[in-house]
Amino acid sequence: VDKAEDFYKRYEFKENKINEVYNAACVAFLKQQVGREAPVLELGAGQGAIMLPLAREGFDVRGMEVVQKHVEALREAAQKEPAVDVEEGVIEDSWHHLDTRVEDKTLGAVYMVGGTMMFENHGFFRAKLLRDVAAKLQEGGKFIVDFQDPSHAVTKTKIDYYNREMKALGHTVTPGDAFHKSPDGKYLIAHYPTKEELVELATRAGLVLETENRVDVPLGGGQEPLGVFQLVFVKEV
Repeated sequence: VDKAEDFYKRYEFKENKINEVYNAACVAFLKQQVGREAPVLELGAGQGAIMLPLAREGFDVRGMEVVQKHVEALREAAQKEPAVDVEEGVIEDSWHHLDTRVEDKTLGAVYMVGGTMMFENHGFFRAKLLRDVAAKLQEGGKFIVDFQDPSHAVTKTKIDYYNREMKALGHTVTPGDAFHKSPDGKYLIAHYPTKEELVELATRAGLVLETENRVDVPLGGGQEPLGVFQLVFVKEV
């Protein structure tokens, strides 16, 4: 996560139709799962594609984002939203510091969608993140996370693309689900989590799997829809 700023300086990502379709599906799903009684936190809020529509629907939603260019865009967009307190609602920091940036037992829900969890590549920090999330949730609060179908051609294409980029730069590429790995630590590593891995980490943190949902994102061009799995965990009472 802390290397994300360097990564985004090197690679420019633009919104596309696939993102728009999936973001809309995320917002719809979160509206079904999240209550309005307590604050909601998005980890990896990006430029607010999901956070801001929720705010317009009356949710008290805050966003944590580490990439400066995204934070700047998020703050600019949030200033146009009367429902968002920019100072309190936009937290410029890594989720590694969630334990110190948010008070315990204050959140009704925490969510990481759009594949954000894949950017927490280290097993130790994935486990810590789940423990920190559980500590911030009220009893009965929810943690919502998603991941792409790792067997889908689009997912494999992404992996192949980043692997080629890293090989061209002379860096060692890890097999399987890692995008790329640099021995000098200069480049971001991404890891595709599995359902089993997320359930195990959540269980250890005191979170229980309540709901599992699948969204098939249409890709067009005769391609098979991209399957995205959404998991909802609840903090044990």
